[in-house]
Amino acid sequence: MGVVKFLHTADIHVGFYPTRFGDEVRQRLSEARMQVLETILRTAEKERVDLITIAGDLFDDAFVERSWAERVFDLLHEKAPCCVYIVAGNHDPLLPGSVWARPPWVGGSKELHVFREPDEVNLPQGLRLLGVPLFYKRSPEHPLRTTRLRTESHPTILLTHGSLQGVGVRIDQNDNPLPADILAEAFCFAALGHWHAQSSFLNDRVWYPGTPEPMRFPKANIATGWHTYGTPYSVEGREDSVLIVEMDKSGSAFVRSVETATLTWEARVEHISPGTDWGKLIARYANRPKQNRAVLYLCLKGAISLAARQNLETLRSIVHGRYAVGILDDSTLQQELSDEDIRELAGEGIVRRLYERLRGERIQGVSDEVLREAITLLAQLVREAQNEA
Repeated sequence: MGVVKFLHTADIHVGFYPTRFGDEVRQRLSEARMQVLETILRTAEKERVDLITIAGDLFDDAFVERSWAERVFDLLHEKAPCCVYIVAGNHDPLLPGSVWARPPWVGGSKELHVFREPDEVNLPQGLRLLGVPLFYKRSPEHPLRTTRLRTESHPTILLTHGSLQGVGVRIDQNDNPLPADILAEAFCFAALGHWHAQSSFLNDRVWYPGTPEPMRFPKANIATGWHTYGTPYSVEGREDSVLIVEMDKSGSAFVRSVETATLTWEARVEHISPGTDWGKLIARYANRPKQNRAVLYLCLKGAISLAARQNLETLRSIVHGRYAVGILDDSTLQQELSDEDIRELAGEGIVRRLYERLRGERIQGVSDEVLREAITLLAQLVREAQNEA
């Protein structure tokens, strides 16, 4: 029995611009979006699919830089092995003057079908594809609500972008809600975009492919400076792959996932103390596999001795130098100094004499801990001034 086979993806976000990172890191993360698009096209060719569907947010912004718009158009036009069907999402809606209204996208091509209004196209095996683009970033009314739905017996696939409503997931009511009852009644399959975690609903008839390239540190509240416009992260699933869908003429579908990600994102926390085995800690990050594909955020907490500072710098050089993107955050790591460390920092001058005097005296209302912190801070300031001199 004949089937229609297609690759479904969404939320590629070319032009991704995480503001909390420096220029070099931003460029590396942005280029990963183009690399994953190339991987998607190679996957489509390998799988011998009949079409590719992109359910919104191909671009990170409706007014993305012209260079990104041209690179994506050229790549899809030259290397797509089949027709690509695209709807606009909430990040790249069909606004006046947007990427879709400028060359080269305004002209289009026969290989790239951009839905500029709700419309149907015929597919093999008597199937239909209804594409419904977004015209704004946020709204309580999804365009599907005002789209005239055909009631003939031809199985229809929905391609659109928005938040599924009525499936037990808490959503923002201005986040382009898609009523689950309409999808269940009118479509044999819904190929959606917007939620970045791969997930399925309504007995696997409604699918979000998830983003094909990660954009955040999973299960970690670490700001990147990129705004999601309300994607509910309570929905968990893969954020590194696309879907391959095989559908027969009755509308029954078999769906599987294929990994596509260029980079992997990971956030880790290490607790530092005087008993930390720095040799093992350094080896743990020096010997991790696939460092050239990893975006690593390493947070150090606790307290570090003066003697361990060189070990810290060795670890920093490994994280920054060997990983595709390496970030070592020691902003909350406390300096723990012994009396010997403080005497060494203080030197032989006035700070040393002050230290010896304070060590031998009790100051009314000042605890030993506060006194020690004050001496330590003063000694460190002197050392920094000496290093700058």
